[in-house]
Amino acid sequence: MADFKVSGRMTVKKLQNFAKVLAVLLISLTACKKEKKAADPVDHKLEVTAELSGDLKDYFKVTQAIIKTKDPWETGELEADELMVEFEKISDDLPFELNDQQPCKSNSGGQYTWCIIVDLMEENGSPFDTNLQYSDYEAMKNLITAKKGEKRWVKFTMGYDKKKTYAKAKKLQANSKVEYEPRPKSSSSSSASASSSDSEGDCSDFVREYDSFASSYISLIEKYKANRNDISILSEYQSMASKANSMQSKANSLSCSPADVAKISEIQVKIANAVSKL
Repeated sequence: MADFKVSGRMTVKKLQNFAKVLAVLLISLTACKKEKKAADPVDHKLEVTAELSGDLKDYFKVTQAIIKTKDPWETGELEADELMVEFEKISDDLPFELNDQQPCKSNSGGQYTWCIIVDLMEENGSPFDTNLQYSDYEAMKNLITAKKGEKRWVKFTMGYDKKKTYAKAKKLQANSKVEYEPRPKSSSSSSASASSSDSEGDCSDFVREYDSFASSYISLIEKYKANRNDISILSEYQSMASKANSMQSKANSLSCSPADVAKISEIQVKIANAVSKL
C-alpha cells in the first residue's frame, strides 16, 4: 500500500518513525529527571529566646518553633514552606470574655482585639524577618479557647524574599498585644431614661479596659527595666499617659457597683507592685 502524503512531503510512515524517536527522547529526559534526587524536607528548629512578652504573657508561653521546608519544582534546593510556633496556655483567667474578643486581622465583633507577633533573628541577634502575623484564623481560635496546660500550633507567614535563605534564622521571640475598642452606643442607651444598671454596665466595660491598660503599663515598666536606655519607651509612655488622662475623665462620670470598685482596687495594687520594683 502506498504511503499517504501529508503536507506534500511528510508521509504516514515518516510520521510514525518520528513519533517513535520522540517517545524515546521523552523517556530519556524523564529518566534523567528522576536521576536528580529532590532534597528531603526537614524541620529547621529555632531557639525560643524569651518568654512571650506583652499583654498576654501571663496567659500563654512559647514552647517551640520550627520552619518547615519544601523542595519547590524539584530543584533539589530546600526553601521555607511555613513557620510553625507552638504555644501553651498557662492561665484560663484571660483579660477578656471569650464572647467579646477577636484575633487581629479579623472582624468578628469583639471589643477586645488580641494579637501575637513573632520576630526571627540570626545567630548574632540581628533581625532576619520581623513583625510576622498568623496565617490560620482557625488555629488562633483554637489557641484562645484552649484549656490551661493545652498546647496549640499556629502558622505564621514569612516574607517571600526570606524563604530561600531561611537557614539564617536561628532564634525566635514573640510579643503580644490586647486593644480595647468599645462598640458604638445605641440611641436607646443614650436616652434620658437610662437606668443605674446601664451605668454599672459601663463601669464593667471600664474595668476591663483598665485591666488591659494595666497589663500594657506593666509591660512597659518591664521593658524599661530591661533597657533603661531605650528611647522608644518615652513615646510609649507619653501615649499611655494620654490614655490614662482619658480614662480618668471617664471614671469621674461612672457609677460603679461594689464588685467593680473592688476589681479596680485590685488592678491599682497590681500597678503599684510593678512600680515599686523599679
